[in-house]
Amino acid sequence: MLTVTEVNQYIAENILHSKLWDASSPEVQLKAVNQAQNTLLRYLPDVYKEGEVIPVEDVAEQVLWLLKLDDSMQRAEMGTLMITVDGIQVQLKDMDRTISPKILNYYGISSIRKKRVGSYAVPLSDTYRAGL
Repeated sequence: MLTVTEVNQYIAENILHSKLWDASSPEVQLKAVNQAQNTLLRYLPDVYKEGEVIPVEDVAEQVLWLLKLDDSMQRAEMGTLMITVDGIQVQLKDMDRTISPKILNYYGISSIRKKRVGSYAVPLSDTYRAGL
């Protein structure tokens, strides 16, 4: 597991827009790093294996994504489909907010949602078709 110091050093040296991280308290930074690593391991088990160290650039990107999530995104996780503020509508349906879009794009993942797949079979005797 990466430490806050490692993530902080990477962000300080490599990421320009890091105001939310820079303004966060050490407690919030620790929580964000831990949550980012746990989320990546839980939702992307094919990319990150248990016991491996997740690349610091991925953890940093996920940390910044977590810090960017505002109350609108949190409402969307609870089922809100659309928010209107001063005549501007924001559609939140079908947007996955769990993993940073940059991480998903980097690994070529379109969605982390489980696809529902179903099939059925009807015996030939239950149809009007003739055949073998």
